[in-house]
Amino acid sequence: DGNPIIDWNIDKDTLMVNYKSENDKKFPFGQYIFSQAPNVYIILPKLSAIVSNGIPTIIQGWNTDSLTIKQKNFAVILRDNTIKHLFTETEAGAHLVIQDKNTIDHSLINAKDSSIVEIDKDVFKTFQLETDSTVKMNIPQSVIKKMKQL
Repeated sequence: DGNPIIDWNIDKDTLMVNYKSENDKKFPFGQYIFSQAPNVYIILPKLSAIVSNGIPTIIQGWNTDSLTIKQKNFAVILRDNTIKHLFTETEAGAHLVIQDKNTIDHSLINAKDSSIVEIDKDVFKTFQLETDSTVKMNIPQSVIKKMKQL
């Protein structure tokens, strides 16, 4: 009937959530992606990694030593987090947004395959970036200068 199906399972310390819908291709893209996409809220005591394929993702309010994010398609937004070590990998046109109220000590951002990297403000102590020639970026000059100092 076209209604979304969400299923999940736990394997040791890993929660796997799967979203399935016949209407996946009808999500708006760009700035409207989070206004109409399905919503699933996951509340956990600890988070160390997220792998998202084709689902818009918001990571909000985490205070963690290490976080790994792998996003394929659509977008991931980091909002109001404190992260000591951040590793992100985006591909297949994924859009990574790091908003201005995050605090990130050390980061490695890996973007490829027509992804977009958008950083609102310099929230990093150290910043490393690996991209291919298809990536689009909107990064403050102060972050670019940190890249040269590494």
